[in-house]
Amino acid sequence: MMQAVVYLELAARAGEAAADTAKNVILQQMSASSRDRAMFLANNWRAFPSSHCRPKPAAGNGI
Repeated sequence: MMQAVVYLELAARAGEAAADTAKNVILQQMSASSRDRAMFLANNWRAFPSSHCRPKPAAGNGI
């Protein structure tokens, strides 16, 4: 459940309106320490670099 809360929190921060409602339902079922841990993980989340997000080489550079 903790991973679900982290994902829903990140989605809510990105503007997904429905994520907040679902996150709050799950948070009500969790202990205070688990809620705190989930928010800590969301606050410290960093995306891994993805090969799909690499910038394309500039045109005409001979590559």
